[in-house]
Amino acid sequence: MAPTPHHLQPILTETLLDPFSSPVTCIYGLHSGIVQIYTCGADLPYQVSFLQAAMKFMSTPRTDAERLQLRTHLFQCHCDARNTALVQLHHPLPPGVTASDIYELTLFYICKMLQKLIVGFDAKGKDVKKRWPTRYEDICPLRSSVPVYCDALVGWGADGVHGSACFTLLGAAAWVWPELRTYVLATPRIFALATTHLEQALTRIPTQNASVLYSPRFSTAVFACAADFFHVLAGTGPLATDTMLAPPGIMPRMYQVALRMQAHLAMGPGDAAVACEWFNAVCRQNGSAFVPGGAAPPPPKDMEHGYMEHVWGLLVQIRNTKCSIPGCTSATASQVSRVCGACGTARYCSKAHQHAAWNARPHPHKALCARIQDLRRALHMEDAQAWTRLIHDTEAERCSLQFRRLCTLHDVKPMFGRAILVAVGYPGIPCE
Repeated sequence: MAPTPHHLQPILTETLLDPFSSPVTCIYGLHSGIVQIYTCGADLPYQVSFLQAAMKFMSTPRTDAERLQLRTHLFQCHCDARNTALVQLHHPLPPGVTASDIYELTLFYICKMLQKLIVGFDAKGKDVKKRWPTRYEDICPLRSSVPVYCDALVGWGADGVHGSACFTLLGAAAWVWPELRTYVLATPRIFALATTHLEQALTRIPTQNASVLYSPRFSTAVFACAADFFHVLAGTGPLATDTMLAPPGIMPRMYQVALRMQAHLAMGPGDAAVACEWFNAVCRQNGSAFVPGGAAPPPPKDMEHGYMEHVWGLLVQIRNTKCSIPGCTSATASQVSRVCGACGTARYCSKAHQHAAWNARPHPHKALCARIQDLRRALHMEDAQAWTRLIHDTEAERCSLQFRRLCTLHDVKPMFGRAILVAVGYPGIPCE
């Protein structure tokens, strides 16, 4: 019988607190145990000490030599064969997966686990059920200055090849920590480094087959940098996207990455869809559109759930677009956008564009606006502030879950989602 996460917690905690000399487990056991905890849920009460150790492990400043030493140490198996729990953690590696792949996946799962809990952190909140984090000190356990903390996280990916998972954690921390967010947005080298990781990811695709999306060194870099970092920061303010793409050379590099990514990403739920949204935002700034897979996305197959999943992604994309006029490159688009007062979703760079979109062909906003209002009434979300919080707070996973729960709670029929998809001319959705 495999060990439960409850038994794994002290083993993994000891390894993370003393990674250089701990004889507890190697990278294979560490990866297997963390995946089990990630699957079972990191918010269980006995996981707090593990989460504290994981956060300290990621945020401790280290030199390049120390990180190399850490990799070398974890790659060597020094596990006690008499420990049944450790032996059961050593699963055979899938064909073609190397120790370096396992190392990258381990870092990604650690950061993803921390991200899921950090994005729900509210310094002013009074959630008595929340066990971690409950204060800013939990996110920065060493109480480092903002620059030192940021450099400690970014250092994992400093070579532009390994450790891209650090951007998942950096994006989550910047989302809830205003001082860190301000520092990150004012530091162009971080955006350049994340872009380098995306460029490197494109060199790790062995074929043109989209099924290789989940090859470890490709998917971790794309999900961490595009979905969890760039897209998260883009949602922190109307000028965030422009700020990240403004440093010399970043926009042309990112646009080329987006163009090349089209053949390897497919629109759908999860991190891949969020990455597509970021690349679409980049393409829109260049007057084009991101077409994942080189073709229009397939229509939803599940009538009861598929429509609403696609509608959620569509609403997020519309709300995060500075101007809903296709191909708008107006200079005023960089200013604070106007939001449609009726649907509370579509944004425009100017009053003129807002008026033009109302009856624009072939998909006038007039039709979409009415359908979104129907959906809001069905969800009992007529209050403008409540709707804005739900649809604009796109990077916090809780909002996607909240949307699905609201649909279930109020028994929202698929026809509401289908009507919205028809209004925007979503490929594969018949008009009748």
